[in-house]
Amino acid sequence: MQYIWISTLAFGICISMCDAACYFVEPEVILDSEGFFTAIAACVDDDGTRHSLKTNWKRDCMVCSCNSAGRMECCTNYATPGEYDKDDCESIFDKDSCSYSVVKKNNPFETCEVASYIG
Repeated sequence: MQYIWISTLAFGICISMCDAACYFVEPEVILDSEGFFTAIAACVDDDGTRHSLKTNWKRDCMVCSCNSAGRMECCTNYATPGEYDKDDCESIFDKDSCSYSVVKKNNPFETCEVASYIG
């Protein structure tokens, strides 16, 4: 019984430390006039852009793909600073380079040491 409790605790810690860096969108389907499935249309992006099956693209610091079943997957293509001195330092995201820099709060020209990154 003790092993089950320890395993459950370890699993819970692992899950809480994971970074949700991806999201998925189920396929858009085409139905006939009677409401029966006829085909998978394509992947539809957040802004309404349609993407063909089996394609990949990049947008807003995300790498996206549309698989052969029409399921869209988008994941971040950058790492987020995890462990650093949050009292003296702050992380700043640059959308142009899709990266974080960690700098001193009182001197943004001085970088801070980052012990780990997530993602």
